[in-house]
Amino acid sequence: MTEISAERVSGPVDDDGASPVWDARTKALRYVDVSRGDILTFHAQTGLAERQHVRGGAVALRPRRGGWALVTQHNVVALDAGLRPEGLSVPLVEGWGPVTDAQWGPDGLLHVATSASGAATGAVHRHRSDGGWDTLAEGLADPRGLSFDPARSRMYVTDTPATVLVADLDDAGRCGALRPWVSLTAHGTPRGTAIDSDGGVWVAVHGASVVLRYTVDGALDRVVHVTGSQVTGCAFGGIDLGDLYITTSPVDDGRAGKPVGSLFRARPGLFGAPVTGPLPVL
Repeated sequence: MTEISAERVSGPVDDDGASPVWDARTKALRYVDVSRGDILTFHAQTGLAERQHVRGGAVALRPRRGGWALVTQHNVVALDAGLRPEGLSVPLVEGWGPVTDAQWGPDGLLHVATSASGAATGAVHRHRSDGGWDTLAEGLADPRGLSFDPARSRMYVTDTPATVLVADLDDAGRCGALRPWVSLTAHGTPRGTAIDSDGGVWVAVHGASVVLRYTVDGALDRVVHVTGSQVTGCAFGGIDLGDLYITTSPVDDGRAGKPVGSLFRARPGLFGAPVTGPLPVL
């Protein structure tokens, strides 16, 4: 077992940081502050963080060809490379639970996770090329951490209270039934995930101040320790994709609305899976 300590690289900048993604175009980390509905940009070279409020709020931010796809609770909005709206949006389906995460699938289609609320169970949905939506999995509680392995053969998703689920993908990118993969009962609640170039799955654990790395076979082999914060997400970045960036939310939710979540970074000795081929188009 390899244990690694992450360093704090920002001051208190967010209430609920999540959905981190490396922007190779600007050499910066982009992520969202879900509680405030903002997009944050951390410039690795200067250590400065910028905040941009987005009308309609921000739940997840994903790169697309020519810019970004911003996922809100109501729609998916096309942004240009400078995070400005381009006028294109895709509505989500009325009756879904709250959106918790989003990720591009290997088929180039956007997958969205929603949590249970009222009559709606937690679910994973996929945006079809004709503009509609398919529901791929239901009966979940609070799914997050959508990710796909470099071999394009697996989809991972976390769920409360303490499970990472996996589904096999066919050649067209369609997923089979979700099944339990690893249990985090001894650690905490899994949130966001990241995949390295070896197919290892890094799981941000809320309530334990760690990020755990599991091999393709589901064996725990690395632990990244984060001091004093609840861990919400992780993503590989840096010029060589060898930096693991970690987002957090405050331990104390009653800090008078002041941002107290910080950004952390570690060098775990493994590297993120590079993007191959053109980025998806919304």
